[in-house]
Amino acid sequence: MRRALSVVPSRRGGLGSAAARSSQSRRQGTRQPAAGVIFRAVILAVLLVLPSPVLPSPVQESTLRQANKTASRGDYNAAIELYEKAAREEPKNAAVYHMWGRTLANIGEFPRAIEQYKKAVELSPHNPELLNDLGVTYAANGQLDEGAAQLRAAVAASPKYVSAWNNLGITLMRKGDTKQAAVAFRASLRLQPGNAVIQQNLKKVAPEAAAPVGPAGTVAPAGK
Repeated sequence: MRRALSVVPSRRGGLGSAAARSSQSRRQGTRQPAAGVIFRAVILAVLLVLPSPVLPSPVQESTLRQANKTASRGDYNAAIELYEKAAREEPKNAAVYHMWGRTLANIGEFPRAIEQYKKAVELSPHNPELLNDLGVTYAANGQLDEGAAQLRAAVAASPKYVSAWNNLGITLMRKGDTKQAAVAFRASLRLQPGNAVIQQNLKKVAPEAAAPVGPAGTVAPAGK
C-alpha cells in the first residue's frame, strides 16, 4: 500500500505552496471521478438488493356496496348479478335482499322484487322503509290489499313516515276507499304541511278538503 505524500510548504509561501496545491489537485483530479462512479455503483447495488416496500392493501369493498354503486349507475342487470353473489356471501343480511328487491322493482320485475322483499322482511320485520317498499311494490303489481297491509305496518312502525302515509293514501284510493285515503293524506300533510303533491292527492278524494286529521298515526282500520 502506497504511503500518502505530504506536501511541505515553501518557506516563502508562494510558488512552492501553489505548486504543491496544483500537484495535489492534479493527483486528486485523477482519482475523484473513479471514486464517484464507485460510490454510485455501490448505492445502486444496495438499492437493487433491498426488498420492495410492502404497501398496505386497500380494504376490499363488499359485494353489496359494489352492487349498490352499480345499481345507482343504472346498470341493473349487472347489479342483480352482484346482489345474487352478495346473498351467497351474506345470507342473513336483510339489506342485500332489500336492495336486490328495489333494483328488480326499478325494472318492473314486481313478482321477483316481492320475493326478495319478503326475504328481507323475515330478517328485519319492523323496518319501516322496507315495509313501505314492499307495500308499494305489491300495489304496483295489482295486489292492493297486500300493499295496504304492508303500508299500514310501515306507518305503525314509524308514525312520522310521510312517504308511507302518502303511499297508503294512494293505495287506498286505488281500492276505492276514498274516506280512509283522505285520512291517510291528511296525516301526511300534518307532518309536511304545504306539500303540493299530497295536497293534490287529498283533493282527488276530498275536493272540499274538510277538517284536518287528528294527530298523525290515527288512521282508522279499513271499513270503519
